[in-house]
Formats: sequence, structure tokens, C-alpha cells
Amino acid sequence: MVNDDLEQRRSTRLRAYAISQALARLETERPGFTPEAIVAAICAYEEEGNIAHVLEKMPVSVNGEPYTTLVVVDGGDDRTAEIARSFPGVGGDRVPGQPGSRRGTAGGLSILREPQRQVRVTLDADGQNDPSEIPQILVPLSADTSDFVLGSRVLGVDRPRTGFASSGCGSSRSS
Repeated sequence: MVNDDLEQRRSTRLRAYAISQALARLETERPGFTPEAIVAAICAYEEEGNIAHVLEKMPVSVNGEPYTTLVVVDGGDDRTAEIARSFPGVGGDRVPGQPGSRRGTAGGLSILREPQRQVRVTLDADGQNDPSEIPQILVPLSADTSDFVLGSRVLGVDRPRTGFASSGCGSSRSS
């Protein structure tokens, strides 16, 4: 139990450090950066061969609304962040170390905790999620029939059900 507790504390400290470093870099590179109410967070590790293809598929707007795209590079050593930043309006940053996609995405989502961030969309940088489906997956949120929408890269597109829909990525709405 003691080792589990120690590991948990280390993990928590690493996560906090990684997030603070990523946010500090984002503030340095984009002073005053304020994301839109809808934010797409893409977690990436060594995806320089895929990230451009994913970003090219990102919709111009989501159901007529502007949105922000953040690419969170999970400690990789390749050019993923550089390629992401070459796309207009896309924020790309490298989280120190390799905390894992869960922590990398948490870093990207940490700036979304503010109440004005109404919708969070998460997807992977390897192309397994189709970014062009983001508007479709957000329909249940916009219609106020769901607070959380989850997609499946295995099952394909399911018909929306009350409170749950499946498409190509995941999203949630702030309370």
C-alpha cells in the first residue's frame, strides 16, 4: 500500500508539473490566448506523419460556431508540435516527459475548466477518429438531449440514443 500511495503522489506531481509547463509555454507563445467556448483537444505522441492529415480534416466551424484546436504532444521527440503550430489558429505544445495520453489530454483540457468553455472534444492524432464528424457528434449536446457524447472507432456510427450517442470522437459539456 505504501508503494501505491507513493506512486500516486509522484504521478499527481508529475501531472501538475507537466500541465504547468505546457500552460506556461502556451502563454509565452500566445500571450492572452483565450480559447473559444468549443475546444477540440488532440493528444499526440510521435504523430508527425499523421497530424497534418488530421488537422486538414478539422472543420472550419462547428455547426456555425468558431472553436479552438489544441494539439497536446505527449512528450514525443518528433515534429508533431511544430507541424500543428504551422496550421493557422491551432495551438500545439509538448508536455514534458511522457505522462501518457490520459495526462496529456488532461493538460490540454486543464485550460478548459473555466465556465466559458462549454464543450470539450477529445480525439487522437493518429487518424483513428474522423474530425469531420465533430459537428455531427455535437448535435445531441446542441439539442440539449445529452451532456456527454462518446464515439467508437470500432463500431462506426450508431444512431443517437437519449443521453448517449456514438460517432467518431468524444465530447462533453461543462456544467
